[in-house]
Order: sequence, then C-alpha cells, then structure tokens
Amino acid sequence: MTRLQKLLRFVKSLFPRIAEKYTRFYCRLRGLDVMSDYERDFDLASGHGYEATSVSCFRAALRHIPVPTSEIRLLDIGCGKGSIIIYARKAGIANLGGVELSQKFITICEQNLRILRYNNVELIQQDATTLGAVLDKYNVFYMFNPFPASIMRPFLSKVIESLERHFREVYIVYDNPIEANVFDEMKFILKHSLVVPIYHDRTINIYTWEK
Repeated sequence: MTRLQKLLRFVKSLFPRIAEKYTRFYCRLRGLDVMSDYERDFDLASGHGYEATSVSCFRAALRHIPVPTSEIRLLDIGCGKGSIIIYARKAGIANLGGVELSQKFITICEQNLRILRYNNVELIQQDATTLGAVLDKYNVFYMFNPFPASIMRPFLSKVIESLERHFREVYIVYDNPIEANVFDEMKFILKHSLVVPIYHDRTINIYTWEK
C-alpha cells in the first residue's frame, strides 16, 4: 500500500470516528445508557453480553438494503439496551421491534426509549430460538454477533419457517459475522459483504432467502 493510499484510508476512517464520538456525546447528554455491558443474567451458552453497535456500521448496512425506509420493518435480534432501535428511528424507520433474552437489558432499553419518547416499539423478552409468528411482521432482521452457532441454527430455522408461512423479501444484516458458516450451511444467500473502516475494520454481511 502506497503512502497516498494509506493517507486516503486514514482520512476515510475519520468520518465514522467523528460520527461515533457525536453519538456517544448525544447519548450522555440525553441520559441514555447504551454502554457496553458484559454482565449477563442468562447462561453464557445462550448468548453474549451487550455491546452497542456502531452507528456507522448501521448506516453503512442500511445503504445496502434495497427497501425504501418507509417500508422497512426491522427487528433487532439481541437488542440489548436498544442502540440499533435508536439509530433506526433516527433514520426514519417507524416499524421497529427488538428481542432480547436478558430482562436486565430489556428494562434499560425500555427506559432509554421512554427518555426519547419513542413509542410503538415492540420489545420482546424471549429466547430467539422460540420466536414464532411474531417474525412474520418483519422484513429486516439486524444482529450484532448476538449468539453462538448452537443458537444461530435454531433461530435461522425459525426465520425459514416464517418465510414458508408468509414469503416476502427479507434481509438479515449480520454485523461481525463470526458464525457466517451457519448461513452458508442453511442456504441463505449472501447479497453483500462490506467493510466499515472504523477502529478495526468491521465486516457486515447481508443475507436474503429465495424459494
């Protein structure tokens, strides 16, 4: 890589870093709790702790979803304290939901949404592998490495069941795709794989499903 290429890469990385700093400042100013939290109130095998998704990653992924904002119905899988829900509402997405195993995180998420007066957000405290018809309402599923392969497989099976009940154009945004091989095993189609140059480069995969 030449010096010019390195300089251009550095300059490009400044914009998402500035966006991240602004977002953190905004959250502190409003009294929101979206800080990372790795103390779980559930079994480690069922999922990971909470880490807020980068706003830059969310914006980058949104640009690669070929659905008008007004038609997006987004469910955040492992919504934690609600950072994605907050970013999505600010982006103009009205139909939002989140599912989270931790009652602790759901309670904090509810408080964050009350502070912002974000109404009509469906929050579900439930194991993602047991979700049923509620999935039928949504056409975009967002996840930031929420759980291991042992949970990812049964969750994706529930998504497939939903599509068999009610086929529609669906996109799964998988930020930090550690278990990407599970999507390949289950025949999901990789539509985009993008890299966001923030801190350490972050990979985001976007999948869909075809009959």
